[in-house]
Amino acid sequence: MNSPHQISRRLLLAATTGIAAASGLPTGEAQSQALPASGPRRFPFTLGVSSGHPTDSGVVLWTRLAPDPYALDGGLSGPGASGIPVRWELAKDASFEEVVDRGTVMARAEFAYSVHVTVSGLDENSWYFYRFRAGNHVSRVGRTRTLPGQDQTVDQLTFAVVSCQRFEHGWWTGYRDMQTKGVDLVVHVGDYIYENFYTGTPREAEVPADQRITVKSLEQYRQRHALYRLDPMLQDMHAHAPFVVIPDNHDAVEDGDAARLAQREIGYRALYEHLPLPADALPEGPSMQIFRSFDYGTLARFYLLDTRQFRDHEQVCGSSGIVGSACADVSSPARTMLGAPQEMWLERQLSASSATWNVLTNTVLFAPFDFSSTGQRQIYYASWDGYPANRARVLDQVTRSAARNPVVLSGDWHTHFALDVNDSSGRTVMPEFMVTAMGSNPGFTAAFSGPAVPHNANVRFYEESRGYLLCTVSPDRWRADFITSDCTRKDGRSRIAATRYVDNGNPSMHA
Repeated sequence: MNSPHQISRRLLLAATTGIAAASGLPTGEAQSQALPASGPRRFPFTLGVSSGHPTDSGVVLWTRLAPDPYALDGGLSGPGASGIPVRWELAKDASFEEVVDRGTVMARAEFAYSVHVTVSGLDENSWYFYRFRAGNHVSRVGRTRTLPGQDQTVDQLTFAVVSCQRFEHGWWTGYRDMQTKGVDLVVHVGDYIYENFYTGTPREAEVPADQRITVKSLEQYRQRHALYRLDPMLQDMHAHAPFVVIPDNHDAVEDGDAARLAQREIGYRALYEHLPLPADALPEGPSMQIFRSFDYGTLARFYLLDTRQFRDHEQVCGSSGIVGSACADVSSPARTMLGAPQEMWLERQLSASSATWNVLTNTVLFAPFDFSSTGQRQIYYASWDGYPANRARVLDQVTRSAARNPVVLSGDWHTHFALDVNDSSGRTVMPEFMVTAMGSNPGFTAAFSGPAVPHNANVRFYEESRGYLLCTVSPDRWRADFITSDCTRKDGRSRIAATRYVDNGNPSMHA
């Protein structure tokens, strides 16, 4: 992946100091094969394994040692006082007869005994298998893959888009269905966890009584992540294919006063500790490197956009709600969703792209949508409707760059949407595919958007059920399957609710 910024001096130092060992970054000393036999007495890999943010020559491998996931020390205060050595192996086969790389890293308390291993020097466009060892314990086997080379011609990419997985609102049966679809990659566009908690929900009984809270401290965020990572369907999917993740507002709060920034610092720290994020995503205080791009051969370039850290405050026009009337302040040219540096980065990336498809991947609704059914325009302030000048600049960048076949992916609203993104003249510039929630209750969003759908001519499909989005991309066509999943029961089934296609060279979608 191409980071828009140079890695900071602190991170460069981390690569050769104890910080690297603490975060799981490999060092020369950590690669030693002289390993002590000591380790956790109980099975430590309760939260599973995962991989993510692949490149054409490498991938990030993750696990966390937690014999007791809800304990503040993960149940490791004894043997973990000075760190626990964790061995890792990467092979071309699931039986590990053809190991291509291995090493050792230290899992330390200051990072909740999480391990991040950045493996490099791998073959492009290839599947691999990996596992971890701590003491006498061996983790489950995970499967991952590298991306095709930037100049490699690719016939097809199959990937899933996921958003908004609130634990207590239902079982994540979509992940079980996803494993049958042959996905190369999972793109998570936000709200991997929820910091708050609802009672009277289908899975409330699975949540320990002392965890039914709104989390505030780092320890509580770690416990909330542990609750989510204990889910067997999520664990299985993480072990099945690599994830690419963009955090949203429930993962970590937005800008604000000192207290909110301190809260965001905690949220980002816990997020890093529990996901296979790259080294340059290690938070620095309340800041985290999120926006970046990656190429899937010549087929597609993905732009992962950070729509939370740099935006102007979403509450405008004197409203304290999430939907309300627009006012002059909303349309101010100075108002930004992305921030100037990210806007300039995006323009450079679009202008340099030779990919067949250019995928703007973000956390919130991009296309205009009027939530009123009475004629007086009502907007969702946290979406791009709350930042129309910035949206216009992005549309202008897309047009001027001549980047081929732009597509927008989004989440947040707990409903499936397919929409045309039109310019000021009404010309369709690109399609937008919004994924519904994997597990969050769609009730409050449906109450706002459902009645308004008939009054928005750019909506091409709308569905209020939960589920995920499956995209199958070839040089000639983009196929988007809107999959709905029954989350009210553990054995709930999934189905394709609708399919929309986009042909190369024509931004208008069709059934």
